[in-house]
Amino acid sequence: FSEQWFEWADDFHDGFARVQRTDGLWNFINKDGKLLSNEWFIDVHSFHNGLAKVQRIDKKYNFINKNGKYLTVEWFNYLDDFRDDLARVQRTDGLWNFIDTKGKLFSEKWFTYVYEFSDGFAVVRREDNLYNLIGTNGNYLFDEWFKSVDYFQDGFARVQRGDDKWNFIDKSGNYLSNDRFGWVGNFFNGFAVVRREDNLYNLIGT
Repeated sequence: FSEQWFEWADDFHDGFARVQRTDGLWNFINKDGKLLSNEWFIDVHSFHNGLAKVQRIDKKYNFINKNGKYLTVEWFNYLDDFRDDLARVQRTDGLWNFIDTKGKLFSEKWFTYVYEFSDGFAVVRREDNLYNLIGTNGNYLFDEWFKSVDYFQDGFARVQRGDDKWNFIDKSGNYLSNDRFGWVGNFFNGFAVVRREDNLYNLIGT
C-alpha cells in the first residue's frame, strides 16, 4: 500500500488515515497511499466534514482540508472543534474569537475570552471583564454588559448586573422580573430559587 512504514497508522476517516513517522511527527495518507501534506505535524486530528485540526512544530494550530490547503493564513495558539459551524480560536496575543468553516472571522472584535456556543449563543468577555451573550448571527443579546452571565436553562439565563444584583434574561434580551435579587439559581423544571437582599428565599417560575 505504502512504500513507507510508520510508527503508527489509524483507520480511514473521511478518506484519509493518520500516520506517524518514527520521529513522532504526523501526516495523513489517502487510499492511494499518497501523503496529504509536504509538512509533518506534531499532532493531527481525524477529518470531519472535510477538515482536520493540525498542530505545527511551533505548536500553532490550523485546519487543513482534503486538498492539503490550510483554512486560514493565520495560525493560532489554540483551536477548538466546530460547534454550530463555529470554532473558538486564540491569537498569539492571547485574544479570542471564532472562525467559520470557510475560515472567516466571526467578529471584528477580539475578546479576552470566549466560551463555546450552546443553543445558538456563546458567552464572551471584554477587556473590562464584563460579559455578554453573542448569537450565531454576530449580534449581542443585550446592550448591557454584565459581571456574570450563564447559559440558558429552561429558556432563561442568569445575569449579574453592575450593581451586583441578579436577574434572568430570555433569548430576546428581556428581563424576567422587575425585581433585582441578591442571588438567583438556575432554572430547573420551570422554577428557580431566588434570594432577596434581606436573605429570604422564594421560587420563581418561567
